[in-house]
Amino acid sequence: MFRTRKAIVGMNRKLIEYAVLLFPMSFALCTSYGTGGVLAVKPYDPVRIIALILLGVLLWKTVQNGAVSARTSSSSICASAIIALVLTIGQPLAESDGFVFSTISFEQGIQYGLNSAVLAAIYALIFIGNFAWVWSAVSTLFFTLDNGPHGNRGDNAAIKCFAPMSKPLVALILVLCWLPYIIVWFPGAITSDQSNQLAQFFGYGGVPLTDRFPFLVGIVFSSMYKFGLLFDATGLLGIFLMTLLQIAVAVFVCVEITHWIQLLSHGRAIRILPVVFFALFPLVPTYVVSIGKDGLHAFLLALFCLQIYLYIESGCRGLPEDRICSPWAIALVAILVSLTRNNGIFLVVPPLIVLAVFARRRQVWLVTCSVLFVTLVWMRVLVPFMGVADFGSREILSLPAQIVGANLSANEEIDSDTRTVLERSYSKSLDEVGTSYSPTISDPSKSLLAVDKKGHSTTAEYCMAALRLVLDHPLTSMAAVFRTTMSMYPGTPGTYWYEDCPYFCNPRDGFSASGWCPSAEALSEKDDSAVNMGLRNMLYVLHRTFPLSILYTPGSYFVLLVILYGYVLSKRKGRLAAACSMLPLVVLEAVLFAAPCGSVRYALPLVFSLPFALLLFERASYCETEVG
Repeated sequence: MFRTRKAIVGMNRKLIEYAVLLFPMSFALCTSYGTGGVLAVKPYDPVRIIALILLGVLLWKTVQNGAVSARTSSSSICASAIIALVLTIGQPLAESDGFVFSTISFEQGIQYGLNSAVLAAIYALIFIGNFAWVWSAVSTLFFTLDNGPHGNRGDNAAIKCFAPMSKPLVALILVLCWLPYIIVWFPGAITSDQSNQLAQFFGYGGVPLTDRFPFLVGIVFSSMYKFGLLFDATGLLGIFLMTLLQIAVAVFVCVEITHWIQLLSHGRAIRILPVVFFALFPLVPTYVVSIGKDGLHAFLLALFCLQIYLYIESGCRGLPEDRICSPWAIALVAILVSLTRNNGIFLVVPPLIVLAVFARRRQVWLVTCSVLFVTLVWMRVLVPFMGVADFGSREILSLPAQIVGANLSANEEIDSDTRTVLERSYSKSLDEVGTSYSPTISDPSKSLLAVDKKGHSTTAEYCMAALRLVLDHPLTSMAAVFRTTMSMYPGTPGTYWYEDCPYFCNPRDGFSASGWCPSAEALSEKDDSAVNMGLRNMLYVLHRTFPLSILYTPGSYFVLLVILYGYVLSKRKGRLAAACSMLPLVVLEAVLFAAPCGSVRYALPLVFSLPFALLLFERASYCETEVG
């Protein structure tokens, strides 16, 4: 009798908890954000009804399920709260470019006016609703991982039972699958950034040599191009040599990642995934044939993450010895990551410092100091010594440029002192700056900056002026940042631009300056051919197709990293290896969320690290057998 009453009380409590969460979840899923300050509730939309039914069932199972450990449960709550906050901020900005709504309308045409207090209450309700469905999904994932069928199998048994595919076989599969891209875009696709740097190296069009683009990449590519000219005056061989270098780097990194995933994974799907992903996911071969810093940097950073993980794990369990995870191999890759993208040093140093502090290994401190020394000497001593001019601080002013541009575009009131600083910060009038402002990319506003030039404001003064605008007009300034950030929000079509497709820059494009190549005109005409345009359009359609579109959206990897950290940190063992190896991607994601440029090429390391991230989920579920 007592047990029956206790069961009834427990069931009633679960029903109340379910009802309390179901209502805000229904409201959040049925709410959309229109233009003109209208917040629309659409309870009769068939798609929303289906989603609500499925998520409602999932929520009920989550409320009923009491088998999740306390540590995993608290981690799922924290991860879900972070994701729900981003969704609550992101959805109105992605759909309507703003936070403020004056009217709420329902399906039947009923409308009510909104004041600030009611709007705040609605946002709170939407946050709770987003939290409810995210929490049910995350909790289900954590429960599945905790209670998977492999929980009691040991690491050494897995290594013995599953032999990885041979490296030559994986390399052959990758090259064969990438071959259509290599043939169609032969001798290689040149991005406008890389073309402009090569024009600098060859003195074409009087373009000055600056450090805007990584100088090491320019040296390597220009040397290969010059070598190709010895045998082919058209320049095609030189371009193809650059493509071959990228193919070699990509094959090496993908093969290494595939090899170790197959060696460490217990699940068949995880072991097959990297081969399928690297061979067939279009974004990988796209950046194999697109000559430039982006693909090289992304592949190397993905390899660096794997190296950090293997280095930590090799010290606490019996992994096969491999030079790829030796301290000096890590140092070499870290230096290459730092020198293939400006400010790349900030992605590799944090995990090395964390590793040195927590692992207490002198070798790591030596590697960290070596990476810092080589990078700083190269950038601050050798590059200026070779006559490379300082491009200035324009590239790091994307964020304040968007803040200022948004406030000028919205005609916000600006005090006289701040306006004086801003007037001395641009080469054009503030009216023209406001007109040129684009909410999705910082280039139009940034290109008008004249800070640090004679008679103009300093970088510090300009940043302080932008900060004053944030304090005076926080909503407009926040929206300026989040509008661009949320172009990579998972609920939007994503950030795949034309510049993310393989293309050869137009010789009449002043910025790309492709006249350094004698065959530039012919390659540009080939670039506009029906075959090239057809394949590019097909790639664009694939990008827009659900669920493949999720993989093209940088915000999806933010959600993945939050969930991964939540699950990994809930475990008592193996946390350092997983958390530290993913730290470069966390830093990169933070930069992407603050940087007003939504191109998917900036998120390539996140994309290329996806198979490794999924391996970490599986490894964390073996907490009973982890050591360290």
